Amino acid sequence: MQKFALFLLLFSKLLIAQNDGWNKIKEDIYQKTIKENSKETVKDPDIVAFTTYGFAKGETIQLDPAKQITSVQTSFEDLKSFIKSDLDLKKDSKYLVKIQMKEPENYKYNIFLLDKITKQDKEKLEHYLKKNYDLASIQYISKEDAKNNAKKELGVEEGDLFEEDVFPASFQLYSKKPLHLEPVTKLFPKIVEDTIDNNQLPHFIVFDVKT
Repeated sequence: MQKFALFLLLFSKLLIAQNDGWNKIKEDIYQKTIKENSKETVKDPDIVAFTTYGFAKGETIQLDPAKQITSVQTSFEDLKSFIKSDLDLKKDSKYLVKIQMKEPENYKYNIFLLDKITKQDKEKLEHYLKKNYDLASIQYISKEDAKNNAKKELGVEEGDLFEEDVFPASFQLYSKKPLHLEPVTKLFPKIVEDTIDNNQLPHFIVFDVKT
């Protein structure tokens, strides 16, 4: 019981430390004042500049260029629309706005296959995936389907120059929880070319805002 109480105490201190100096303005959205040089409120048509940074879960916020996602200059109205929240900012000042991203409803993965695999190879891998992973769904995408999907997404017209043979067949997996696919490439080196985790999104995004 004492160990559990100690755990709760340490966990609560960790949460306080993570949000130290941050004011909660909406669910999963926090604001911190870095510097205020004016009492005049920023209005919708006013131009603001912001740079966004992405951070993993539990990572310390340091505005490192390596973490930078984008840098934009736009109206205050557009910034509020992008964040989907009202903000109380003063002119000639600097703020940080932190948004915690929601966990995805489904985790998505791709397993790309080597060329010239047999039907038996495909069925063997599919059987292994269904047996060893808790999947919401699994879909096989042939080389032909992959090529046609790429053409559609890229807006390629008939007669346009297009490298058609670069798109491999694959399995597309969806799961309610994260999957660890490292064993797949080791167990099926003559079938699997690569695995892709499509869920590497930041746990939270920080806006460095200058008014």
